[in-house]
Amino acid sequence: MKNDLQEVFVPISDRQLDRIVTAMASAMTARDGLQEILDVMVNALIVLDGAGAIRMVNQAASELLGQERRVLSGMHVKGLLAEGEPWLEACMETVAHQGSIRNLESWLRHAIGHRIPVLLSVSALRNREGGIEGYVCAAQDISEQHRLQDALRCSMASFQSIVEKSADGILVLGEEARVAYLNESATLLLGRGAEEVLGLPFGFPVVSGNVTEVDIIRKNGDLGIAEMRTVTTRWEDRNALLVSLRDVTETVRLREQLRQLSMEDELTGLHNRRGFMLLAQQELRLIERGNAGF
Repeated sequence: MKNDLQEVFVPISDRQLDRIVTAMASAMTARDGLQEILDVMVNALIVLDGAGAIRMVNQAASELLGQERRVLSGMHVKGLLAEGEPWLEACMETVAHQGSIRNLESWLRHAIGHRIPVLLSVSALRNREGGIEGYVCAAQDISEQHRLQDALRCSMASFQSIVEKSADGILVLGEEARVAYLNESATLLLGRGAEEVLGLPFGFPVVSGNVTEVDIIRKNGDLGIAEMRTVTTRWEDRNALLVSLRDVTETVRLREQLRQLSMEDELTGLHNRRGFMLLAQQELRLIERGNAGF
């Protein structure tokens, strides 16, 4: 799944890399002049000969790898690859046939041993006869992108850990108020399994910031009542609604009993003065509404 954080990082420019390759292939470009061009680039540039040995690196590459240029010069590119990155031969073969590879996610190795995630682009340096004389490799450090993605995954894991332990039913509503997530308490309150609810429209009007009571008809026909609270949130980098449902069935039942008791005489079961007055007020309102219609 594509993460929206990737939009923060601009891919390596094909045009920029092609200009470098063209400049290097030109006999008119002096080595010192080319080095100056490479050193002003933000991306790491590594120039290899046809056998994969390093001929030239720019300042960004030296800093990314944590090694001085004189140390890198002459080293085989295999020495820069993180352990478990066996792509080199296949990569070079692809470049030989296609001319280039663009934005391949890979890992390089820093001088002190840690792995560096990069987007790697490779283009072939060809002589006038079309034979490959070397390769230009451009590497864009995406460590910050990986850090943000890891933080997002940890945040989601923490969120789900907290939500799963909540006694309240928690649902996340995505596009068209369809259920994108619900915790176990929500399945118990609704009387339905997660597989029966996910992807379906929620079924209740939802307005962010509102608190209301809703009637819930469970799968077995039982009627429940829940207090519903709704707030806006973000879910998988999209706007969503977070709905919490608290089972107040027993609370409402007791509230109704108390209301009923306050209106009836405990000995006769007939309406007391309070009950009589409430009924009278209701009847008067009905009469007033009827009169207003003429």
